Amino acid sequence: MSGPIAMDGPLSSYAAGFHAELLAKGYCGRTAGRQVMLFGQLSGWMQTTGLAAHALTPQQVAAFLDFLTPEAYRQQWTHQQSATPPTLP
Repeated sequence: MSGPIAMDGPLSSYAAGFHAELLAKGYCGRTAGRQVMLFGQLSGWMQTTGLAAHALTPQQVAAFLDFLTPEAYRQQWTHQQSATPPTLP
């Protein structure tokens, strides 16, 4: 992954640092990119639910993981066109 990381939501300002930290810890570029995509999905979900970065709790993470179940994921993205997954260059 090169260039700026484009994503929306309350975690967007942390995306580049998160990516850099993953690479520094030895993640290959492709794996780091996938983790950043998941991070972007979390950020987008937080934006649609009105959750600020400082308000993220283990319970909120559990709710996000429930959202990621295949059926819930399809329903959410089908019905909420305003919340789009992040675009990575």
